[in-house]
Formats: sequence, C-alpha cells, structure tokens
Amino acid sequence: MIGREPTPATDERTRLIARMVRFIKLGMRSKSYELFIEAFSNPNSEPDPSERERGEAHFTMTMSPTCWYSAMALFPHVAGVSPFLTIQGGGDDYGVFITTSADVLDRVCVVFRVPPGQRAGVDAQIMVQSLLSMPGWGGESEPDGPMGGD
Repeated sequence: MIGREPTPATDERTRLIARMVRFIKLGMRSKSYELFIEAFSNPNSEPDPSERERGEAHFTMTMSPTCWYSAMALFPHVAGVSPFLTIQGGGDDYGVFITTSADVLDRVCVVFRVPPGQRAGVDAQIMVQSLLSMPGWGGESEPDGPMGGD
C-alpha cells in the first residue's frame, strides 16, 4: 500500500497540517471575508477584484523548499452556506487533497488524488494515511460544497 514508512518529518508535517486546518476553519467561522484575507493572505498576494467578487482567498503554506500546500477558502455570497476550504499538497506532498467546510461539526476529508499522467510526491501517500488516522478526518467522500465531489 505505502512504499515508504512515516518519518519524523512526515509525522511533524501531519501534526502541522492538522493544526493549520483547525486554525483556518476557526478563522473562517470567526472572521468576515475581509478580515480573513487580511489575516491569511500571503504578503503581496491579496485577492484581485474578480477573486473578491467570488469571495475567494488563496494562500500558500510552505513546509520546506520541496513541500508546500496551496489553499483556497471560499466565502459564498449565499445566505446559510458555510465558507469552504480546499488544500492541495505540492512538491513532496503532491497528491494530498483536503476539503472541509468552516462548520465545526464537519469532518475534514483527505484523499489521494493525482491526475492521469502526473506523478505523486514522494510523501503524498504517507501523508494521506497519516491524516486519515487523525480524529475528525475521513476520506470516503468529500463534503458537499462548491468544490466537493467529482
């Protein structure tokens, strides 16, 4: 199933990603869109006018020179619809795909997803398995939302 075993680096990255997802979900619940982008946008990478119109915030979490996660938070302009989060691993973790809503009761879904013809990162399968072992994380299906499902 997994060609490699977890390492101290992948164990630490698993804990860090889980903490970051909890932190981002809290920010999505407790902040307006404008306050969220102020807190979470990477420097010099604030949303452009079309992203603001759609309620999108994009940011990157760099783990190392060879590993990063690209995130998109979506704050729909629809009453009663929770903000939604997608995160995709890059580099060593390319193939890790995380989705969740801001709702505190919604689990976090993590799946291994690599487009045909692409090659997974060396740690992607390890990371997916490690994240699936975390409380509140699952992988059978993605939460319903603007980016959920295939």
